[in-house]
Amino acid sequence: MKERRVDHLVMNEALEEANQVSIEFRTAQLKESSIALEATLANLRKTQSQLIQSEKMATLGQLVANIAHELNTPLGAVKSSGESISGAFDQVLSNFPALLLWLDGTTRKIFFELVDEMRNPSEALSTREERQLNRAFSAAMIEAGITEAQIKADFLIAMRVKDQPLRFAQVLSHERSIEILSMANQIGTIISGTRNINQAVERATKIAFALKSFSHTNYTGEMQQANIRNGLETALTLYNNQIKQGIEVNRIYADVATIECLEDELNQVWTNLIQNALQAMQNNGKLTVTLAAFDHGVTVAIADNGPGIPDDIKNRIFDPFFTTKPIGEGTGLGLDISRKIIEKHHGRLDLQSEVGVGTTFTVWLPLKQL
Repeated sequence: MKERRVDHLVMNEALEEANQVSIEFRTAQLKESSIALEATLANLRKTQSQLIQSEKMATLGQLVANIAHELNTPLGAVKSSGESISGAFDQVLSNFPALLLWLDGTTRKIFFELVDEMRNPSEALSTREERQLNRAFSAAMIEAGITEAQIKADFLIAMRVKDQPLRFAQVLSHERSIEILSMANQIGTIISGTRNINQAVERATKIAFALKSFSHTNYTGEMQQANIRNGLETALTLYNNQIKQGIEVNRIYADVATIECLEDELNQVWTNLIQNALQAMQNNGKLTVTLAAFDHGVTVAIADNGPGIPDDIKNRIFDPFFTTKPIGEGTGLGLDISRKIIEKHHGRLDLQSEVGVGTTFTVWLPLKQL
């Protein structure tokens, strides 16, 4: 009986030892599997990040020509305005002091009122509108007994006067009126040239800022508060060259809160969706960008009135490498990457499309990341 009890204890000890060995072995296996899984997950994240960056660089490459053209326009305006200001300044510096001696107090006051007309920004007139205005001004001056009416009307139109030319009758009827009008026009050229330079610099700065915002990469991977409206405007600025060819942009922006996000990655989403819309419309149509709020989040809808997406390919739109674009115009990764970025933000990307009506992509994003 005693021997049997001893044998039983020995067997229990052996069993416990075997179980302990088994547990340690399984724990070691689980640890190895966990390490391997973590390594695989890290590699997957790295690969996904590299893919997103690669797609961004591909998009940037396609934008380079358009951005260069967009920058050339304000730079050309700066150069042209600078040359005009330089020539006008020489004339003003040489002749303006003598001109002031010709004018009495009242005429001098009217002269400066005429110069002030150039300070009022207004749209340029067409050739037809200029001819009509010249005829109207000339007729009014002839009726008032003012000589050389047509030449003086040209000066007034060049100085952006669009109504009531007889306001300046005392200058127009002055014995040296042509010289006075010429001087006013030279001063006006300096004023308008300066304004053109300021506008061109502002435009170039906006383009440079948009390019910097798009190309920026958040290497920390930490989400930060960002204004979605700024990101949408960045994308629209980058595509302005295509937009101005024949796209009507309708912005419907609600006053929404900032959201916690990776701003650079979301900017890529807006760029992809806007690019797709422009290409679908072949740069001729209506683009509607809507920003709205919902409970604990924001929505962005980018809609076009292009041909729409046929039902038989809707389910494939988000598949990697699937594209309906011609060779060289797309990688087929834009929408797949966009959806992955939105999912990373715990959001949703929806598609609505009807053939012959258009397509709308709607993004849902939470304000805070859990």
